[in-house]
Amino acid sequence: ARQLRKNLGFTTAAVLTLALGIGANLTVFLILYGVILRPLPFPHPQQLVRINRFYPVLHDAVIPAYSGTKALFLGRANRTLESSAAYDYIPSHVNLLQGDQVLPLEAVRATADFFHVFQMQPRIGRGFAPADMVPNAPGVAVLSDAAWRQQFAADPNILGRSITLGNKPYTVIGVAGPATP
Repeated sequence: ARQLRKNLGFTTAAVLTLALGIGANLTVFLILYGVILRPLPFPHPQQLVRINRFYPVLHDAVIPAYSGTKALFLGRANRTLESSAAYDYIPSHVNLLQGDQVLPLEAVRATADFFHVFQMQPRIGRGFAPADMVPNAPGVAVLSDAAWRQQFAADPNILGRSITLGNKPYTVIGVAGPATP
């Protein structure tokens, strides 16, 4: 301790080096924990697999590609996955028409098994069914908990109500739970 008090420059450099090293290690660990080590907020996260499909574009960039038909084919043709679902990688922006008001929302398209794969139950109503996926089937929507609270004042009678997203009518069949990503 006496030697460290005599050499204040060395002591300051050593303490700063230790502080930076500990801070850098803590930062790296927190990032790794948040991205890799922390389990997903779903039952049995070790059984979930994400399959991405990207298309190359100019200048070595790639864009995510959503193909409903490829997802349906993969779901039918696979022999190793218990079930499969597809959803939009990037939410799209739609307008919710309510009377004279136009309210911007984010929407995610998903296949019928989405709620089954993630073992989530909607707060009220139901999730998507295979009958909702057939060609020319009427449009159905599961509202997020936030949209249900903000746009519809948490109306428990929302099920069966027709809403307009963009220029297409959809029937509300469920409201997702608050923990749904």
